[in-house]
Amino acid sequence: TDSSLLDEWEALTDPEKVAAAAELAAQGAPPPPPRPVTGNERAFTAMIRTAMFRRVELAARDRWEELGALEAATAGLAEPPLEVLMDGDAWDDALAGYWDDHDEILADGEARGPALFRLVKGPTTWTATQVIHDPDGDHDWRITAEVDLAASDAAGSAIVRATAFDRLDA
Repeated sequence: TDSSLLDEWEALTDPEKVAAAAELAAQGAPPPPPRPVTGNERAFTAMIRTAMFRRVELAARDRWEELGALEAATAGLAEPPLEVLMDGDAWDDALAGYWDDHDEILADGEARGPALFRLVKGPTTWTATQVIHDPDGDHDWRITAEVDLAASDAAGSAIVRATAFDRLDA
């Protein structure tokens, strides 16, 4: 999982911690619990941004069925599985509205940049918003997603579920 890679990297940068853990293991002590994936906010935020931009890339190619499959796979990472908030049909309907307004979704460096990404942090869930970069620069559409912190920690990766793909003025 993503959090185990972070734990491994941190262990490599702190050899004394590795030696102390080895000593405890030799004495029969249980291993310490893995660090929650949300414990490294910078890395966790990067995971969320990557997950959001994956949706932009699929939307840019009008891959609504793959978007629905991505949502189902993400919801299934949680135990018990979470509800799928946007299935393939919801993505298809939402994308139809976008295509009525614009001819293209740009997936370039500006589209991925921090200016078009917002994250509102709550105690149990975060809300991620990825504004869509269109050729006219209107930036009037967005993907909104919910990030369940407890489910993310349990799964060891960011559980990002899209809640909407809509106009900003909707």
